[in-house]
Amino acid sequence: MAPNLMTIRKIDIRWLHFSPEKFMPSADLRLINLPGISITTTPLGFGCSHLLSDKTFHQAHQILQTAYDAGIRHFDVARYYGNGYAESVLGDFARSRRDQITITTKFGMEPARRIRGLGGAMRWARRLLKDQAIVRRLIKRRVQAATQKSGRFQVEAARQSLETSLRELKTDFIDIYLLHECDVSDCQPSLLDFIESTRKAGKIRAFGIGTDIEKTRLICNHAPEFARVAQFHSSIIHPNIKKLPAIGATLTTGSFWPAGPLRKRMESDAVFARRCRDSLGVDCLDPNQMAALILQQAMRANPHGIVLFRSSRPQNIQANVNGATLRAFSDEQLDNFEALGTQLSGSVD
Repeated sequence: MAPNLMTIRKIDIRWLHFSPEKFMPSADLRLINLPGISITTTPLGFGCSHLLSDKTFHQAHQILQTAYDAGIRHFDVARYYGNGYAESVLGDFARSRRDQITITTKFGMEPARRIRGLGGAMRWARRLLKDQAIVRRLIKRRVQAATQKSGRFQVEAARQSLETSLRELKTDFIDIYLLHECDVSDCQPSLLDFIESTRKAGKIRAFGIGTDIEKTRLICNHAPEFARVAQFHSSIIHPNIKKLPAIGATLTTGSFWPAGPLRKRMESDAVFARRCRDSLGVDCLDPNQMAALILQQAMRANPHGIVLFRSSRPQNIQANVNGATLRAFSDEQLDNFEALGTQLSGSVD
């Protein structure tokens, strides 16, 4: 039986010989083959966008270990995440188990510079302003404006970003490489030629786009060669996955976004809360039951792709995986949950 993952040394691709059990997740997560790109991984993936938002490097490593121990084998990161440090933390974690996990990273958005001590300063500011949401958002926007570059899709910028990602991730190859927050105008033939050359050289295994749904639709229509993999937000309130034609592999994010509006509506409207409980057969104010329902619906909506979630709490990571795998909701319950999302979609931005 041919193994699923490969190790790359320079430009030579050498297949690893290992038993299927070595890659098998420790929890009850099945393995899936992502269509069109011949990559095998788990249908749940862990997002690293907030990996360092309020954590030390050691704590971030422990979070990744928790996700791995729970059975997750796909990790999603980007050159921009964590002010440029998230790839490095993931690379330290992945180095001893590179043949057992898959990694997505992205290019096009970069930290303008690494600011020593920024993480500690931001944690201090969050504690100081924990009740001042508007002020926190203003500070976050100012910091992002000062520390990021976007639209970096020129060939030389892409080359430099790829080499940096490989170095920070401490690997010879990236499983999935995405254009981060791209537009159709960024999908130029010269960039495609460069990405294809890196794929043939063994530095990446597959590539695609990670942007909003409307830009994804335009790229699928006008530059489909860039959309062999597409990552975008999709949820019961905004079921964007239904808006796309059959492409290659799909990675969905944002499944948990409706949880907040649902909770607020149920807490303020007892009749609505009772109707939800009766139609879904679960206590929708129980976060564990709601998380299980959200993840199982998201996995049903994207049966051949990856559903990404993020969390900085180890207990929530394990609970999410348990909820997605150990309890089975009926098709009727999931249908009713989707119908609930349709009811809310007109009243929630």
